[in-house]
Amino acid sequence: MNQLGIRLKLFLCLICLLTGCTGMKPEDKATKIKVFYHDKQSFYKIYGKLYTAQNPHVEIEVVSLDDYYKKGFSMEGYRELVKKEQPDLIFNFDLQSFVEDGMLVDLEPLLKKSKTSTWNG
Repeated sequence: MNQLGIRLKLFLCLICLLTGCTGMKPEDKATKIKVFYHDKQSFYKIYGKLYTAQNPHVEIEVVSLDDYYKKGFSMEGYRELVKKEQPDLIFNFDLQSFVEDGMLVDLEPLLKKSKTSTWNG
């Protein structure tokens, strides 16, 4: 599967988790998620506009990483930023190392519990 497909699947899994596993209807409570992405405009163009149109109760805070990249952002710098900001969704770098260090949560068990999930892990 290509990178965009994997990223989209991760994003949709996260959204399923945030809205489906709570047992609430999406309209019942406003939700805010924090996303690390290259830049805010690209994120909204690719993912955000469609998602927020379908889920107006979800506010997406996009932390743009462009300025960090321009300053020579390293993997260690990214890890520190993730620890500090604690985003709900991250893109880029080596995600496997984040899993191995316990910085990412395996969403599959939570999605399987969700009655509204349409993900076919």
